[in-house]
Amino acid sequence: MVWLQWLGASRYKELGAKQFLTRVELPGERGIIYDRRGALLAGNSLGFNIYQSGPVSDPRGVLASLGVSPVRMGDRKAVLLARGISPEDAKRLSGVGGIFMRPGSPRFYPLGDATKGVIGKVGYDGTGLSGAEMLLERYLAGRSGYEVFLRTADGARIAIPGAERRLPEPGWDVYLTLDSDLEDFAYSAIKETVEETGAIKGFVVVVDPQSGEVLALTQYPPSERVYALTDPYEPGSTLKPLIMAKALELGLVNLSDSVPIGPEKLQVGGYLIGDVETFPGGLTWRDAIVHSSNRSMAYLGLQIGPRNIYEVLRRFGLFSPTGICLPGEWSRNPEPPSRWSKIRTANAGMGQGVMVTGIGMAMAFCAIANRGELLAPRLIKRMVMGERVREFPERIRVRRVLSPEIADSITQIMVGVVEEGTGRKARIEGFSVAGKTGTAQKPDTVSGGYSQSRVIASFAGFFPAYSPRYLIYVVVDEPKTAHYGGDVAAPCFRKIALFIINREYGLLATGVR
Repeated sequence: MVWLQWLGASRYKELGAKQFLTRVELPGERGIIYDRRGALLAGNSLGFNIYQSGPVSDPRGVLASLGVSPVRMGDRKAVLLARGISPEDAKRLSGVGGIFMRPGSPRFYPLGDATKGVIGKVGYDGTGLSGAEMLLERYLAGRSGYEVFLRTADGARIAIPGAERRLPEPGWDVYLTLDSDLEDFAYSAIKETVEETGAIKGFVVVVDPQSGEVLALTQYPPSERVYALTDPYEPGSTLKPLIMAKALELGLVNLSDSVPIGPEKLQVGGYLIGDVETFPGGLTWRDAIVHSSNRSMAYLGLQIGPRNIYEVLRRFGLFSPTGICLPGEWSRNPEPPSRWSKIRTANAGMGQGVMVTGIGMAMAFCAIANRGELLAPRLIKRMVMGERVREFPERIRVRRVLSPEIADSITQIMVGVVEEGTGRKARIEGFSVAGKTGTAQKPDTVSGGYSQSRVIASFAGFFPAYSPRYLIYVVVDEPKTAHYGGDVAAPCFRKIALFIINREYGLLATGVR
């Protein structure tokens, strides 16, 4: 008796507490994700969290159908299995033994598929699985609290007045640079383009070229993978302005001079390079970009040489990750230029044989638009938790990649592309648009070389051309009903640009940006 009441009292008190007291985790509310103006992109709704309190009896397999698996309890009296179960799914769990539920907050996304890649999703355990939800997990996730209950012999839980508890803390609310209206419209535009042309997929990137803020990043078909980051491709003729910029730097060309090759196909070793159009004599170097002459740019690539091509593409950041705040960004250095053959060098001059990402190309064109400065893409504006605010830099300069004078020269050529060249379907009456089309043949993985029917069609453009606020980059993978970037991607660009322009007057009138 003395042992029970005195010497062993603390031990038996501890054993009793372990047997009859249950500590239940209370997840912290996940932070909300907003767009640049406070429109909801990811929020929390009414739902339930599932806890396991003993051996599970689930003859109908309801838990498995929800992707939830029971665990071995061990000495634990309650284990959190899943967060944010919808009220509908909670009703289905009413006959499952060994579990109980408490109010929780399932995640919902007002724009649905339009933001599936960039925003991502969370799993049933409340952890971000993709997109911004995954990369910003440490900030969005709240800090869990707990509450202690009395557990009866039959597993029921009884609240204890004044029992030990710690209130959960919410996560940070995150404000992104995205414009939700623009994101939604760009999604509908690329969806329409992909479906009308029979393409396998496509994406759109919209960036403010002065700040590097990403205003829209969407794709179709919807995927948790962000195509503009994860899926590399050969850009084709959209690379030609960068090649021309290097030639101007080296003093190899004067834009008004004629290209010193004849009308016949260009022979490089055992290969012949031709043009889609038949050009009259006297084609100038300016015309070579405006009308996208492959022969001319392949010839120029050979004059520039592999080391200089490699250098300018590396300078523009095409061989390195941009550092955008999203998971899965692809990057890889190509073979060193010392190993490039003549045909590879010629191909690089016209945008083939070099792998890039969509976000990398978008930022390269932003550098042309802002007169020569490569910027890092920005996706986060600020984070807020109560009275605490974390502001992010308004502009992140990587390096200067072009002189203002050469950037201006390239911009003038790109205006010509839209006014009189391959990008005429991007033209907007009353607005100066600078752009470049691209039609890249995809490698033929079966027979080698390049496919004659499978292409990447693209268009990169910015406006107003000489004081740009928007860069729109459209890429469509394997269109069937049309093939050329000027026929497939340029109209999609124009549609998105018109949406911005029509809306912009109201934005300017109210002073909101």
